[in-house]
Amino acid sequence: LTFRVVFGVLAAVAIITWFLRRGLIESPRWALVSGRAQVIENALKQLGEQAPQSASQSQQTQESYKWSDIFKYKKGLAFIIPIYIFWGVPAGTFGFFLPYFFKDIGFTTTTMAYVGQILWFITAIIGVVAVYMPFSDRLNRNVMYAISSAICGLAFALPIFLPFSILWVALFNVIGFGFGHGMWLWPQTRVWSTELFPTRVRNSAQGFAWSWMRFALGVWSLFVPTIIAIIGYRAIAAVATTFFILNIILGYLFGPRSQGKSLEEVLKEFYGGSVPV
Repeated sequence: LTFRVVFGVLAAVAIITWFLRRGLIESPRWALVSGRAQVIENALKQLGEQAPQSASQSQQTQESYKWSDIFKYKKGLAFIIPIYIFWGVPAGTFGFFLPYFFKDIGFTTTTMAYVGQILWFITAIIGVVAVYMPFSDRLNRNVMYAISSAICGLAFALPIFLPFSILWVALFNVIGFGFGHGMWLWPQTRVWSTELFPTRVRNSAQGFAWSWMRFALGVWSLFVPTIIAIIGYRAIAAVATTFFILNIILGYLFGPRSQGKSLEEVLKEFYGGSVPV
């Protein structure tokens, strides 16, 4: 019965998402590279503009591209893959192992063990809604990314020196990481992965970057139980802290200054006009 309820909820969410998705308009940028001039004209009409005759005629043919075109954007891949890994490994570790970590501090039942994971997700969502959504175009994204990464690093730094088995230490770690990455690091990583690749190769580039993160997480996860058994949670915390320090450096120094700019402006500025946008 329990699994039926779970899968029933998932099915309901999928159906609702499908209906909501049908209400979204097609991206004019995607229509441009797909040769769908009518979509572009309809979008311009909604804005009260009229499509130039030359534009309508020139976009009847679909642009050809191939998967390997993502490697024209090596600079973007070289930036986005590491920050995905440095965020994804700690996040993935929490996503799978956190209930087991909580069992070590006395949350003996499965339900109680998942309380920590629920708390982590809730605080992350609060961070997104309360900070990132209202301020993402009003504050310096690179500075906020560094602050967000620093909060996550601090959340993991404490368990290096104090046992995770102390309840308030565990809660500090969970809440600090949850709110810390939700307020900026988590959503901004996804925004940058969207902005740094043009429409025609964006999904391929994101999939390529995400696969590297998942591969790194998979390899790391093979060793997590052994690390916990031999060294303890402080080793996990030390690795996560190091990763977030690296994210501070990468995000602040090398992240695109993209707030308030169009996708084309971000691409031209980041790549210096050396690749198609």
